[in-house]
Amino acid sequence: MILKRQLSEKFHIPDYTESQFIEILKSRARVAIKDWSYDNSITGKIATESKGNLALALNMLKSAALKAESENRSKIEATDIPDIDCPKAGLSHDENLLLKILEEWKSLPAGRLFSFYRERAKHPKEERSFRNYMRELCEKGLVKAEGDKRGRYYEITVGDAGAAG
Repeated sequence: MILKRQLSEKFHIPDYTESQFIEILKSRARVAIKDWSYDNSITGKIATESKGNLALALNMLKSAALKAESENRSKIEATDIPDIDCPKAGLSHDENLLLKILEEWKSLPAGRLFSFYRERAKHPKEERSFRNYMRELCEKGLVKAEGDKRGRYYEITVGDAGAAG
């Protein structure tokens, strides 16, 4: 057997330093966005506002680019960067419940998280809705998914950053 252990097992990925984080964000921006359509102040502001959450930073960059593009502008401006004072704004009751469970446990296998959700929800949804909720939470940068299908784990990415509540 080639694998020493399951790839889906949880392992710690260290946080990036501020300079590493900014370099990763800049390198992703260079690949996804035309060079002349933004400047370093945009990536710097996004890096500051996302507080080290790379998924959130990339989503903010994408949102800013889409907003500028929808307004027929060729350059991203600081006003295009979405306000993230409350990343939980607009979440459904079920999504908030799932976040609350993950805040308690920090990381859970998908099946166990779904079981806790079904126990605590007044009107629990089916597995398909659960998967949709989790996809949305991942896209918003509030949760991180690791592994595939039955080996998937979900891990909270907010909470310590003061976004919970």
